Parts: sequence; C-alpha cells; structure tokens
Amino acid sequence: MNTPEKLKMLGFRKADPDAELKRVRPKAWQGISISPLYDRATKGDGGSVIWTGLCFDRKQFVAAFGGEPPPSPPTARAQPQRDRAKMALDALYPNGVPGRASKSDAELVLAVNIWLKNNELFEVSRESILRAAGRRK
Repeated sequence: MNTPEKLKMLGFRKADPDAELKRVRPKAWQGISISPLYDRATKGDGGSVIWTGLCFDRKQFVAAFGGEPPPSPPTARAQPQRDRAKMALDALYPNGVPGRASKSDAELVLAVNIWLKNNELFEVSRESILRAAGRRK
C-alpha cells in the first residue's frame, strides 16, 4: 500500500452525539471541503461542518509518502582524556604498548602522566589511560 488514494481518514462525525473516531469513507470525500487549517470538513465551500478532528493512520501515511528518513548514525562523543593518553602512549611506546608482564598498570599510568606533564598537557585519569592502552573496555 504505497498510494495516497488508499489512505484511511478518520474523524469525529459532527452530528453523532457519541462522537467517537470513525472512518471517513472515500465516497464521502467527494462532497466535502476539507480544511486542514481548522481540522474539519464542511459540506461544500463554506457549508456546515460535518467532520471534525480529521487525521490519517500514521503508519499508512508514512508508507504512502515514502517512509521516514533513516535514523542518523550516532555521533561519536569527544574523548579528550583518552586522546591525550593515546598520544602519550604512542610517543612513549612507538612499537606498541607493552604487556602487563613487562609493565604493570601502575607503571604505565605513572609514565603517561609524567610524559603529559613534561609536555605541558593535563594529566589523565587511570581508567582513561588503561582504556587507551587496550587494558580496559
């Protein structure tokens, strides 16, 4: 169902005392003048109000007019601490971060923060350094 002609219009019949949402049949569309601005339908132009609260089924409406745009991909958050830690790790260990057997977490954190301080950059938290080194998620 990808055609606007098959859309199901709903509304409240003005003359109905129960006033529940009912389907406006396509045959009835021919004799009425629909005013989207005032959300109503009248008998001809300027006639008495027959329907109020006009609306379409949302799923049908979206399907008929090309669907919703695809969701935009999530934007990456800025991670300045991790970026600084990665920069320090790359400078200190150009061949890759040593394993835990040769360099403990505490030694790694100390080395990174000393390098950052010597290069006049802000220190970084332990967790950010370990994430940048691939030792934490």
